[in-house]
Amino acid sequence: MNDKKNLLAKIIYEARSYKSFEDIEKLVETGLDLSNVPLQPLYVSLLSTSSEQVASILPKLSTKQRQALLDLDLWKRDAVDVFSFEYWLEVYSKTKEDELIKEFVNNEDFLLYLKSRVNIHTFDVEDPQYPDHDNYFLTDDMLLLIEYSQDYAYANELKYFVRHLYDSMGVENAYSMLFKLINESFSYLQETEYTNKKERLREFGFVDYYDARESLHPF
Repeated sequence: MNDKKNLLAKIIYEARSYKSFEDIEKLVETGLDLSNVPLQPLYVSLLSTSSEQVASILPKLSTKQRQALLDLDLWKRDAVDVFSFEYWLEVYSKTKEDELIKEFVNNEDFLLYLKSRVNIHTFDVEDPQYPDHDNYFLTDDMLLLIEYSQDYAYANELKYFVRHLYDSMGVENAYSMLFKLINESFSYLQETEYTNKKERLREFGFVDYYDARESLHPF
C-alpha cells in the first residue's frame, strides 16, 4: 500500500512540475530528455502554446509520445475529430525534420483524415476529367486527383504532405495506399483506428470513455 501511495505522490509531484510550456522549454534548454515527462502535463502544457512552439518541441519527444498526443487530441469519444487534426497539419508543416514528417504522413490517422476531408479520384492523362472548380490538385504521378471543398483552408499543407508521402513511400506504394481510400469504408477505418488508439493510450494509463463508464456502472 505504501508503495502505491509513494507512486501516486510521485505522479502528482511530476504533474505539478510541468504547469506551462515554459517549464517544458527549460527542460529542453538544460538538455534533459523529454521522453521521461509524464504525458498528461506534457499534453496540457502544449495545448496552451502556439503551433510554432509545439513544432519546435516535437523532435525532443519519443515516437510514442508524439503518437499519444495525436491519440489524445484527435478523438471525441469514439469519433475522430477532423478539425483537431488540422491543428496538427499546421504543427507538422512547421517542423524541418524530414523524419518527423515521414512519421506523420505514414500514420493511419493521416489516411483517416484524408478519407474524411477530401475526395480522391483516379485520373487518366489520356482522357482527363476535371472538376468544374479549382479546388483540387493532381498527385505527382498524375494518376490521382484530390478534390477538397471551397472553404478548405489547408490546401497548401495537404499538397505538401501528399508530396512527402510519395517521397517517403515511393510512387507505387503511395499510389496504392491512396487508391485504397477510394473504396475503403470510413466507418471501418475509424473503428479500426479507434481500437488501436485505445490500446496505445492504455499503455500510458489512460482509460477509454466507454470502458470507464462501464467500470463505474457495470449493470
